[in-house]
Amino acid sequence: MNTVDIYGDKKVLIDILNDEFEGEYVDDTIITIRDNLFRDCAGLTSIKLANVTSIGENAFMDTGVTQLTSVNLPKVTSMSANAFKNCVDLETVNLPTVTSMSGTVFYGCTKLTEDTVRLPNYTGNSNIFNGCTGIKKITPEVWPMHSIARGSLTGTTCSVYYLPYITSYDLDCISNSANSNRKVIRLPNCTTGGNFSLACSPLRLVDVLSVNGGSLGSTEWWSADSGVRIIILRSQTLISLSSLTGNFVANSTFNPNKYTGGVDIYVPSALVSSYENATNWSALADPNGSYNTARFHALEGSKYENHNYSYDEGLNL
Repeated sequence: MNTVDIYGDKKVLIDILNDEFEGEYVDDTIITIRDNLFRDCAGLTSIKLANVTSIGENAFMDTGVTQLTSVNLPKVTSMSANAFKNCVDLETVNLPTVTSMSGTVFYGCTKLTEDTVRLPNYTGNSNIFNGCTGIKKITPEVWPMHSIARGSLTGTTCSVYYLPYITSYDLDCISNSANSNRKVIRLPNCTTGGNFSLACSPLRLVDVLSVNGGSLGSTEWWSADSGVRIIILRSQTLISLSSLTGNFVANSTFNPNKYTGGVDIYVPSALVSSYENATNWSALADPNGSYNTARFHALEGSKYENHNYSYDEGLNL
């Protein structure tokens, strides 16, 4: 680590070590910000680090930094866990050079919103937005995730998760979404995984390509009282429904004791009749049956045919 400038000014060094540094810190020689360096310097409000490429763990935790952009961090590529944790004044993150992050980098940065965060080249799955209560939508503009794992979205409070690059998801990857707002989960190219909405009530719209290689069981998607209203199944082959018990029906929108409005399910037009007559699906589609009616519609020609429908679609249901 190049530390010539930072240690060349003894007053600056003492202020940093005593958590008393205030104002803007400017340095064009330092390459790496070590762990905990500025931690608890609440008076630090701005940084300009022209040649920094990596930021260590807890490096700016509990500081007063307000903006992180390509102007003040033009070369940074990696950030370690909790690098900006609890920076409650941080309002803007626009860092096109960042490709690597670990842990809860922005934990508790409550002023960040989906309109003020842009990480166009970070495609990883670290739990970077845990506790960022101002972010209500995870979309490709905010975070173009290419993979997802258990815990990736833990502690987020979003209403919309639109993740078009995800092709498979791990168990419960959105399970701890920590709010009770209506939710939309859109994984239009996803084919495998299960239980991603467990404890994610109330879920309103689900958009997927397929499920678990083509078979929907009793526990995927719907937890107690999830209340899903719209289901979009994009697979060109029928997705079987293996059970009418468990969370999928007994604790979901198909239970007449939970919801009385029926469910709209969009599938390829060639499969509408097949779904209406398929094992278990037919019971849900029976208007005189014991369940809320599943109404099957042709995906083609509907507002959901393409992926460019409104991010807010379904939230008012």
